[in-house]
Amino acid sequence: MFTCGQDLSAPQKGLFRAEAARRLAAIPEDEIRRGNARIAARVLSHPAYLAAKTVFIYHSVGREPDTLGIIRTAQQDGKRICLPRCMAGGMMQLRQIGALSDLTETHFGIPEPGEHCPELSAGDIDLAVIPCVAANRAALRLGHGGGYYDRFLAEFTGTSLLLCREALVFPHIPSDAHDLSCTELITDKKI
Repeated sequence: MFTCGQDLSAPQKGLFRAEAARRLAAIPEDEIRRGNARIAARVLSHPAYLAAKTVFIYHSVGREPDTLGIIRTAQQDGKRICLPRCMAGGMMQLRQIGALSDLTETHFGIPEPGEHCPELSAGDIDLAVIPCVAANRAALRLGHGGGYYDRFLAEFTGTSLLLCREALVFPHIPSDAHDLSCTELITDKKI
């Protein structure tokens, strides 16, 4: 279980989140769909995905890069899949699912594994697919501010792929000491 850290640059991060939301809203729907397909293809052909036995991945919502196709393909490929379950107090559990029907919508409006799903640790994960609000080219992410993924990345030693739309990649992202980069940034334009 992972707990969140304190966000020291919250005002500056808030400005970046607002700009990212503006940019995301301006992307045409057909470009979102094409971008989803390109991002999924890059993840599914990535050497870390091909070698992974256990994949930790988030369930996308709204206009985030779509992960449902990745989850379904990973299940078909015989990989063990786990998703985050966010708990009160900024804590996150890694829960293995057997099927998408193991997911229930939570108070955040995000489908998450039910309590019956087995809990895994960061050491059980080979590949982590990580969300963001925005990122920079060094795969440093700007999240929603809860610190859930920051804490996970502090303990994770495998490959982490950060999914981000190219329009949300900034030259600089405000960060604190607890903010860690992912292994690679994958966008709809490039790795």
